[in-house]
Amino acid sequence: MTTASLTTLRASVRQLGDYEASTVFTDAFLDEWINRGIEEYHEFLLDSWEGYYDKATDALVTVAGVQEVALPTDFLRLRLVQRKLATDSYTELRRVTLVDISRYGGRGAPRGYALHGESQAVAQVAAAKAFLALDPLTAGNADSVIEAKAAGPEGNDLTIQLIAGSAVDDGELNETGWPAITFAFKTGATTVADFEAAITASTFLAVKTPGPVTPGNPAADTFAANDTLAATNLAGGAHGGGLPGRIRLWPVPDGVYTLRLTYAPVAQQLVAGADTIDLLPGGDRFVIYAALFELDEREGRPVADRQVQIDRAKARIKASAKQRNTGEPEYLMPRSSGRWDEDD
Repeated sequence: MTTASLTTLRASVRQLGDYEASTVFTDAFLDEWINRGIEEYHEFLLDSWEGYYDKATDALVTVAGVQEVALPTDFLRLRLVQRKLATDSYTELRRVTLVDISRYGGRGAPRGYALHGESQAVAQVAAAKAFLALDPLTAGNADSVIEAKAAGPEGNDLTIQLIAGSAVDDGELNETGWPAITFAFKTGATTVADFEAAITASTFLAVKTPGPVTPGNPAADTFAANDTLAATNLAGGAHGGGLPGRIRLWPVPDGVYTLRLTYAPVAQQLVAGADTIDLLPGGDRFVIYAALFELDEREGRPVADRQVQIDRAKARIKASAKQRNTGEPEYLMPRSSGRWDEDD
């Protein structure tokens, strides 16, 4: 595994492409093509290491009478949809087609699903997420950044009002007035850790960047009177924009159900020079030469050698995928048995 920063990747592209003295290829221009190279590398990685980089979320909740649920903002490829039955117990939803939907009329517990995209106009709105920074807290010592879990207009209107708390409601986050919510704190008692814990446990919010605290004394950063929350609407987040869309459910939910979504996320994007990404052996070569391929093609240079380097990197990554688990081969479990531990 190699950890590469945007600054390092940028320098490698300039050196290997003999673009060190170029005034045409600014850092911002190079960053764009490096991130596109990361996206290409990420998609090849998903194809070669199928399932290895999947993530799961239980954050999808249905509403009675509403057939569609929004996909996570970092969604790229769907692997599995399940409906929660009880703690650690799930049932799989089957993918349905237009021919199948007649079987799931009326309302009830969702048993089937289909993916549906959104128009470009909707996608542009959905790509905007609200980010709120605690600024300042105890002379700027802590700077937590939180975000709305769901993208969209309401998230962009997100506000958190700090109110004086008591022994009863100290550290309480009240979301009943979403997107206008409140947080109760006691001066010198409620810590940044208390705030982040409330955000993590909330329905609509998530901690994007935890706030640093005084070294060796996590309780030292406390809320004080006149602390403020500064809001900024940004596009994207720690990842590039996902594929906006929705899951359409059959039958139409008749109540609140929790869905577990297992999916492949979009590629990480590097923004600041110090931002880093973990790459498999050959991954740095893939990203660098993928960027150089586009730059050389733009300059009218031969690109055959660049393609050779990209193919070499792909071969190395694909070969390593076969070695990620050599204990025993994968087995297909018969759907009829429902058992994973049968020996015969």
